[in-house]
Amino acid sequence: MDEARARWIITAEKVSEYGGDDGGHLEIVRELEGTREEVERALEEAARTVQVGTFFQERRRQVYGQLDGSYLVRSTGRMGVRRSRVLRAGRLVWDSEGQGSTGDGR
Repeated sequence: MDEARARWIITAEKVSEYGGDDGGHLEIVRELEGTREEVERALEEAARTVQVGTFFQERRRQVYGQLDGSYLVRSTGRMGVRRSRVLRAGRLVWDSEGQGSTGDGR
């Protein structure tokens, strides 16, 4: 069954770790239109390529697929400093400009 195309957004939330940056900041990584399968592929690609900090010299990146479909990205830089992000995708379900549902009727 071919799933309808929808509007999606991919976000990255900073996660605080010892020796890392402050957590709680949300960044919009990408906005796109596509099927769920296309967005899942885009989300995984974003987890592999998202920039985790300005002037951060990444030495190692670990990407964990979480059970809820999100990704935890842990990057280690010089002197063991870590930067972590949680990447998620969300489908647009309502837009006040359209005055109605944009998806499954919610």
